[in-house]
Amino acid sequence: MTALGQVLIATSVLACGIIYGTDVFSAIVLRPALALVDDRTLVSIMGRVHDFGTGGCACQASPGSSPPYWEL
Repeated sequence: MTALGQVLIATSVLACGIIYGTDVFSAIVLRPALALVDDRTLVSIMGRVHDFGTGGCACQASPGSSPPYWEL
């Protein structure tokens, strides 16, 4: 196995771990907490979460999306 192959494998494993960790956090912490708020607060909080996520993680856009939806 080449060094490039090892780097790509390590990167993909770390990326999967980050995504899994985020999903677990959302399932354990966010979902029960957001279940206790009213609809207006829920919409406001989730809108801010998505604003922050799309602004800070623009690299997650698929290569086929032209332009990404948050730049419209």
